[in-house]
Amino acid sequence: MLRLFFVFAFALCAFAQYDEPMPLKVPGIPAELHGSIHTISKKEITLDRGDENVMPFSITHKTRFFKDGKEVKWKAFQRGDEVTIQALEDFPGHFSALVVKNRKQSPQTQ
Repeated sequence: MLRLFFVFAFALCAFAQYDEPMPLKVPGIPAELHGSIHTISKKEITLDRGDENVMPFSITHKTRFFKDGKEVKWKAFQRGDEVTIQALEDFPGHFSALVVKNRKQSPQTQ
């Protein structure tokens, strides 16, 4: 029983000395963002999130585009299309798009 107490106390001390803040985001887990396309090119897509915030995303060889469930080329999308982008943050403030999918509008908004 005393041995268990010392193991627990040691573990508690080890964690108490960890002075770096725990990350809020888990590396390697893509973020999912919704909005409309502001601009799109072979290298970059910018997403208008509706709050006057335009967010750029790099397009790489890993980026996949889907429209109505089928994989398409980036040229199938145009300005104003409602999309969902799954992206990874390469470094603070810079995102690379992994998946770009069109969002189907509900019958009330058509």
